[in-house]
Amino acid sequence: MSRIVVLMVLLSLLAGCAALVPPTRVGGIAVDVPAEEYGRRLCQHLEIEAYASCVSQVLDHLERPRPELPAPGRSTSGPVVAVVEGEVFHGDYRSTLFSGSLRLASPQTRCRGGYSAFAGDADAIYEFHCEDGRSGWADLMRDLSGRSGIGRLAFSDGRAGELVFGHAPLGSAEPYPYRP
Repeated sequence: MSRIVVLMVLLSLLAGCAALVPPTRVGGIAVDVPAEEYGRRLCQHLEIEAYASCVSQVLDHLERPRPELPAPGRSTSGPVVAVVEGEVFHGDYRSTLFSGSLRLASPQTRCRGGYSAFAGDADAIYEFHCEDGRSGWADLMRDLSGRSGIGRLAFSDGRAGELVFGHAPLGSAEPYPYRP
């Protein structure tokens, strides 16, 4: 019996190396995201001289009082910014209880995708395809407010990055709000 298990593990490892396999969701649907984490993710592509100023802008934006944003009933959609090896993507996401869509764009390409429980997707992992032929996945995790959060994404060419979504840390994703 143990040989069968070992063989299955080896086969799954080989399959994982040969293809881009989206992660399975483990754990809850929300995580505590400190303000500094938003700053790190949004400013990581900048040179060290501009990094501290950018993080300060993010922290100031998060601490600034503002009206309830987004309006009730619109908390499951909003802006997204992803940084993948220095390339900044911006766009938006929309989600419902059983489906979601994601759009990302950089100066080099545009990507679109989503997930749907009705189509058989077991996890809320956004699978996407880009105009330049790449594909990939994005996994979004809400912060404790339930309206913003962080995530990760990976492309079929091996590039991977981190993302931030929601109105609280971004205000608007276009134009990109955090520049040197």
